[in-house]
Amino acid sequence: MNVKKNVKGKWTYDFYFNNHRYIKVVGDSKEQAEGAMAVRRRRLMDEKHGLASPIEDIRFDELAEKYYKLEASTKRSWSRARLSLDHLKRAFKGRMTSEITKLRIDEYKDKRLERVDGPTINRELGTLSHLFSKAVGWGHAASNPVKGIKRYPENEPVNRPLTREEEPRLLAAASKRLRAIILIALNTGMRRNEILSLRWGNINLPEGQIELEARNTKGGKKKRLVPLNSAAVEALRTLPHAHDLLFQSPTRKGHIKDVKTAFHAACEKAGIEGLRLHDLRHTFGTRLGERNVDIITIKNLMGHSRIEMTMRYAHSSEDSQRRAVEKLAVVASFFVGLPSSAPDPKPCAKYSYMYN
Repeated sequence: MNVKKNVKGKWTYDFYFNNHRYIKVVGDSKEQAEGAMAVRRRRLMDEKHGLASPIEDIRFDELAEKYYKLEASTKRSWSRARLSLDHLKRAFKGRMTSEITKLRIDEYKDKRLERVDGPTINRELGTLSHLFSKAVGWGHAASNPVKGIKRYPENEPVNRPLTREEEPRLLAAASKRLRAIILIALNTGMRRNEILSLRWGNINLPEGQIELEARNTKGGKKKRLVPLNSAAVEALRTLPHAHDLLFQSPTRKGHIKDVKTAFHAACEKAGIEGLRLHDLRHTFGTRLGERNVDIITIKNLMGHSRIEMTMRYAHSSEDSQRRAVEKLAVVASFFVGLPSSAPDPKPCAKYSYMYN
C-alpha cells in the first residue's frame, strides 16, 4: 500500500483491498494522492459492511467537464457557467471529488475574495452546488458539500423606469443598432438575451409577432410568443438582413453578448444617470400598469413564471378603485326608483313608534 510518481510525474495511489488491486492517477502532489487513497479505502470499508452505496470517485476536473458537456452547455447562461467552472477547476486542480469539503470551499471563498467581489463568488458557488447535485445523481458524490455554505450579501438593484422626457434624448444619443435594441425593449418587454439572440426566422412581421425559442427564454423550458406594436415593427425594419442573426457579433461566431458599454455611453451623452438596459424592461411593465392593463396580461407579455413577480406593476389608485366598484352598480341602478309591485306594508301596532 503506497503512493508513487508515475513516468509522467503524476502521483498515483496503488493498494490492495480484499485481493483486488486499486490503482489511480490522482494529481500533482503526494499529499493529494495519500488523501485520495484514504478516502477510497474508507469507502471500500463502508461498502463492505453495508454502510454506503458504491460511489465512483473521480477527479474534480473530470467531473467539471462531464457536467459542462451534459448540463451547463445546454443552458442559456452557458458562458457564465464555463467561466465559473474554469475558476473552480484551477482552484481544485488534482483533487478528487470526495476531497472537495466544506472547509475547502470556505477556503476557496476567502482566497477568491482577494480578487473578485462577493456576488461573483456567489455565482460560482451556485454553479458548484448544481454540479454536486448532478454528481450525487451520477454516483460521483455522496452529498452536496455546498449546501449550508454561507453566501455573500448582495444589494438588490434599484429598478427605475425611463421617463418620457429622457426617452427622446436616449434615442438621439444611441447608434442605429442600439436605438433598435432600445425600442424593441421598450415596446416588447423582452430580456436582453432574448433580444440579442433574435434570428430573422423568429420574426413574423405580417402577423406582428416574435416566436422566442425555448433555449433563449429565462429558464429555457418553453417558447414564448411576443406581440409587436407598430413602434417595434418599425425598429425591426431599420435593421439589415446581412445575417440570420439580427445582432451578429462582428468579431466572433454568434450574436453579441452585451451592449453595456454602448448603452452607458449613450446614457452619458444624453445626460441620463442610473439607468441600465434591464430598466427598459421595467419601463415596459410600468407603463402598462399605468394604463390599467390587467395584471395577467402584463404577466404573459413579460414572460413571468409567477404572478408575484408581476405585482410590482399593479397600480391601484383611489379613483381606479371607485371606478371598479361603480361597475357593479350599473345593474342595480336600473331598478332604483322603479315602482314596487307589492303594496306598502301596514305598520304593526306593536311597533308603531318606528313609523312616527
